[in-house]
Amino acid sequence: MSNSVQKQASSTQNYPTREPMFRILKNDWSVIDYSGSENILSGKKSKKFIGQPFYKLLGLKKSDNPLKQLEGNSAPFNTFLLENVSVRNQSYNIRIINTGEKECIAILKDVTEQKKTEFKLKQSQKEFIDVFNSITDVYYKTNSDRVIETISPSIERITGKKPEVFIGKKTTSLIEKQKADNIFKTLEALGRVEDLRVSVDLPNGDTKVLSFSIIAEYDDNKKIIGTNGIIRDITKLNKQNQLTQLNKEILEKAAKGNDLFEILNFTCKGIEILYPELICSVLLYDPINKWLTNGASPSLPETYIKLIHQYPIGPSSGSCGTAAFTQKTIIVSDIEHDPLWAGSAHPALNENLKACWSVPIISSEKQTLGTFAVYYNKVKEPNNDELELIQNIGTFLSVVIENYKNKEALVSNEKRYRQLVNNSPVAILIHTDGLIQFVNDEVIRIAKARNKEDLLGKNILDFVKPQFWEEVKKKMAITAKTKTRSEEQFIKLDGNIVDVEVIGTPIIYQGQPATQLVFHDISDRKTLEAKQNSLNEYLIKQNKQLEEFAHIASHNLRAPIANIHSLLQLYEMDNSAENLQFIIDQVKKTSNNLYETINELTEVIKTSWELNKQKQKLRFSEIFNKVKQDISIEIIQKNAVINENFDQIDTLEYPKVYLESILQNLLSNALKYCHPNRKPNIEVKTKIDNNNVLMSFKDNGLGIDLNRYGTRIFGLRKTFHQNENARGVGLFITKAQIDSMGGDITIRSEVNVGTEFIINFGAIKS
Repeated sequence: MSNSVQKQASSTQNYPTREPMFRILKNDWSVIDYSGSENILSGKKSKKFIGQPFYKLLGLKKSDNPLKQLEGNSAPFNTFLLENVSVRNQSYNIRIINTGEKECIAILKDVTEQKKTEFKLKQSQKEFIDVFNSITDVYYKTNSDRVIETISPSIERITGKKPEVFIGKKTTSLIEKQKADNIFKTLEALGRVEDLRVSVDLPNGDTKVLSFSIIAEYDDNKKIIGTNGIIRDITKLNKQNQLTQLNKEILEKAAKGNDLFEILNFTCKGIEILYPELICSVLLYDPINKWLTNGASPSLPETYIKLIHQYPIGPSSGSCGTAAFTQKTIIVSDIEHDPLWAGSAHPALNENLKACWSVPIISSEKQTLGTFAVYYNKVKEPNNDELELIQNIGTFLSVVIENYKNKEALVSNEKRYRQLVNNSPVAILIHTDGLIQFVNDEVIRIAKARNKEDLLGKNILDFVKPQFWEEVKKKMAITAKTKTRSEEQFIKLDGNIVDVEVIGTPIIYQGQPATQLVFHDISDRKTLEAKQNSLNEYLIKQNKQLEEFAHIASHNLRAPIANIHSLLQLYEMDNSAENLQFIIDQVKKTSNNLYETINELTEVIKTSWELNKQKQKLRFSEIFNKVKQDISIEIIQKNAVINENFDQIDTLEYPKVYLESILQNLLSNALKYCHPNRKPNIEVKTKIDNNNVLMSFKDNGLGIDLNRYGTRIFGLRKTFHQNENARGVGLFITKAQIDSMGGDITIRSEVNVGTEFIINFGAIKS
């Protein structure tokens, strides 16, 4: 290298930068000096750069030389920047400094990692936008002036307006000013609003119920500078909850034995309040005359009700007559022009009834019970929700009507309704082929995870019991093609099980087919179903007791009545004074026995259908002392020794009349059946076992042969000793009372040793 080149090289070494720098002759673009990393440009040594055309070092042809724009430019220190120059799979920014007519300097900056970071950032932004656009609920953001800055596309499904309409406008563009002001006042006071439900009237005349969940943003001075909100359309859920409440009230009326027509009328009015456009009608089918009679039509004109009363069924007999005949849902959206109404449309049109949809009410044995119909004052075709509504009501009415037809008292089958119990933003999960790709905060909360990393990358099957894996795989395959809805059980990270309702939708996520899952906790609904099953079991037990009562009543009443009848026949044969006196004496005895029997049966009925079951906090010691006081004379006469111990547990929530009756029956029996050769020794004590309240009632009396009588101990009119005062009613009543409160009573006994009754009153109440 010449001395001049060496001097020039020293100047590049002193140039204030660590980035690779090339000194280049402009006549042939050859490198005459270099400083920087030895491994720049595919690892070539710096000595090999000298004399090489700069564009070749970049892997470019001469025609693609980025420096050729300097030709003819001799202005010193004129600088320009070449960005994103690709060199052997690396990206560089090249800064060119014109140092004179013959030379220039090129400084290279490796921006490869920067470009990779920018690419990842763009991908993350795209992922966020994909999720943002797929959310079914509405997300929006406002500034300090309550002006909407961002709102998700799903607002169009609620309002019918595109999101652009709301951008730049205040929240009063979503709801009326007074309601918006009330929400903001709550936000200022609490910093957040959760599930605040607002009724909104839309321009198209529809009314929707929206749930607002909002969080405020603050500056350093605790002043609100903006808000983030979620809007959920809960109109359908609200209707479902109201329908659930209406059905509950209907079932309560049915359980109380209200008149069928009153219940049907109440049902129609309730539905018309929820859906003001509807005019409801229930017609009952008369299988003998093969016509429909009016069951309830509270809003139909009286003149029209008279026309549909005793309305014949047939294949072309209006909406209701055809539905009853075919046992199919009949939708007539235009009465005036529908052939099913030919010849009968005029009376309906005179009352401004223009559409009629009717569903058959069918029993469990596939017999027609009647029809449920809705009329409209306009031509109207049902949507899927409306069709589902009337079909569900028809099914529900079939349960109510069939129960009355079969005289099955206190039997009610509640319908299943999906209740979305989620007061915070909806839980959203996205997976591809079962691998979790995205979760929001609500999923993290429900799953009891610490953060999203606990869930991302895991398989959906990790949160499902192994015995359900194959079933879930099949559902995943279906959901990959079409929207699905199902109920599942998920295993949370803490090991507990949660019941959820899942809506699966196929989507495109990160450019690939994926599945979005939206789910809500339905554990409360499962608890209600368990309570309903418990109620059904109780009704079955009550029916069994009533069957036994009916059998005994018919048996015990038949004998005295037959005896009286025989005495009357005897009098007809011999009406002498002597015979008459004999007959009168016998009738008195028989009537006394009959009176006693009727009193016993009345007492049983009173116990079986006791209405005063209001629980109250009682003390065993106080109730037992009262019982002892009531029969104190008998205790003294028997010289009985009574030991009681209520130290472990002395309090109980129970109907007072029941606890008094139970203790009195057991104490009376212990005295009544005491051993003749020893004085009665009675022990009563309570304890806690597995969180249940137990009571032991033990005596040293005659005892019972359980091998012989064990299955009949608690039967009605069952006696086991030769005692003239034995009626066989006390233990029957005692068990009925304990069973009705969900408890249990068992017996241990040995002849000539004694008897012990053990009562389980159920779990301790906090």
